[in-house]
Amino acid sequence: MWQRGEPPAENAPDPVDFTVVEVDRSRHNPWALRTDPRELDGTAFDLLVVGAGIQGAAIAREAALRGLSVVLCDARDIAAGTSSRSSRLVHGGLRYLRNGHFALVREALHERERLLRLSPHLVRPLPMLMPFYRDGGGSPWMLRLGTWLYSKMASGSTLPRPRRLSVAAAAAAFPGLRTEGLRSTIEFFDAATQDARLTLANVLAAVKAGARLATHCEVAAVSPRGVRLIDRLSAAEVVQGKRRIADMVLPKSSSIGDLDADQLRVALGINQDAVLAADPDDDLPLNGAQAPEEVPA
Repeated sequence: MWQRGEPPAENAPDPVDFTVVEVDRSRHNPWALRTDPRELDGTAFDLLVVGAGIQGAAIAREAALRGLSVVLCDARDIAAGTSSRSSRLVHGGLRYLRNGHFALVREALHERERLLRLSPHLVRPLPMLMPFYRDGGGSPWMLRLGTWLYSKMASGSTLPRPRRLSVAAAAAAFPGLRTEGLRSTIEFFDAATQDARLTLANVLAAVKAGARLATHCEVAAVSPRGVRLIDRLSAAEVVQGKRRIADMVLPKSSSIGDLDADQLRVALGINQDAVLAADPDDDLPLNGAQAPEEVPA
């Protein structure tokens, strides 16, 4: 240990050499999670997924597991938007039953069960309580019917069925519950997750299956010939050629520059009905659903 201005001790280690070394980027490092976008210049992939949120990460994972060459890019980082600011609920949408959206609720409940079975380390059962007070809170029999139907539509679910709880049992199970005027309660189950970790797990699974991840990489322009990307870290411009299956996957509300999602599809020559549809001559194996791996805490 020595202070600034003093000569180093005889056995002091040599100073660290901070000389900048030019890295050979001609080959991709398979151990790196992020791909340097400059490695993608002049290449063509089956699928370019724009947005590394839960939707984009899941699409990239599924496509990579089916043998497609995939690039997942995001102008910011993994789960930088809504996918790290959600309610963290994995639910079927109990309130949608009131409006008659039965098909939507059934599909969401089956997806909830799929996540519970595939990723129990990331998606866990969440007990919820529906209290009925003397001074209001909705029609008890209608809400009981709704929770019964909700459970019935989730046929084969691993979650417990709804049950009535006494006031004392409800107060013990849910500390802080207002018991004054409480008549009865119903306990039912949905699920909860850590949204950013679930997104990251899907990204890790996508990369493990062969997808390339390019974060801090912005889509600057599109044309029928391809997509121009800008690496925000190096300011390098990258041009990706026309892909065979689909050029990009975007949520309905997405936009790049002055183009919305529909205009982007037109600019790229994408047939919306054929997005993610394989060429009839292609042999794309379906590897089946696989659970995302554990994400370190």
